[in-house]
Amino acid sequence: MYFPFLVNLDDKAILVIGGGKVAYRKVLLFKKFSTNITIIAPEICSEMEKEIKKNNFVYLKKCFENGDTLKFDIIIAATNKRDVNKLISLESRRNNKLVNVVDDPELCAFIVPSIISYENFLIAFSTFGKAPSLSRVFREEFEKDFNSNFDSIIKYLESLREDIKNRNYLPEEKEKILLNCSRKAFKYFRRGKSLSEIKAMIENCN
Repeated sequence: MYFPFLVNLDDKAILVIGGGKVAYRKVLLFKKFSTNITIIAPEICSEMEKEIKKNNFVYLKKCFENGDTLKFDIIIAATNKRDVNKLISLESRRNNKLVNVVDDPELCAFIVPSIISYENFLIAFSTFGKAPSLSRVFREEFEKDFNSNFDSIIKYLESLREDIKNRNYLPEEKEKILLNCSRKAFKYFRRGKSLSEIKAMIENCN
């Protein structure tokens, strides 16, 4: 059974094995959260080559060999050969590494969800690998609304939270005020109100 949690990748070494379009998309995703990415593949697509040069990622021009995963924390197996992907999964699991095998949930220690990500919030959708295209549909529908404007609302609520924390209220009172403000902010945001309008509408909730 999968448990969703957020991992800080600042000190994690990521290995992507594969050089095609699928591997390239995984690199695009992980580069949003880490610059410590290594790619292993005998050949890479032109898009991957540009991405490696642009970001100074490490590229090892070779086929996967036993032991390649040992110095990495997170491994993405994205080759077009299931037997190779299975070897990568077995070695990773044997050494307690987090491994994801693209389009093969049975070989995965973790699944990469479809995500909407901004500076102050992240929303993830997953069908546990059973219908990944549906996860993509969810993301595409939600990201129409949950965008940089919503990010601004969260930054405002963060500053409001700090203000409430410094006031002489009982803990349960602070929690009640912040929950009420958050509910109002969310409701007005979904109604298409701007940040300045939302601020004005909830200014009396604290």
